[in-house]
Amino acid sequence: RVTEVYVEGNTHYSDREIIHMVMSGPFCHNSLLLSLRYRNRSIDHIPFIEKTDVDILSPHTVKIKVYEKALAGYIDYLG
Repeated sequence: RVTEVYVEGNTHYSDREIIHMVMSGPFCHNSLLLSLRYRNRSIDHIPFIEKTDVDILSPHTVKIKVYEKALAGYIDYLG
């Protein structure tokens, strides 16, 4: 059972939001199944996130590395 989760590399989303995106679905707190689920797959359908890496540090600890997309620019709207 996963009891500790470390998140790094995120600025657009909070740690809690990233954890919720990665650790959703059945058996999401099982480190072995979580490792198998994200072995060759990443979360890439979320805006501002290019990819994620999920590493199992121990049976109870998971590290989520977030790679965010670079902003090309923005338009100041109504302000």
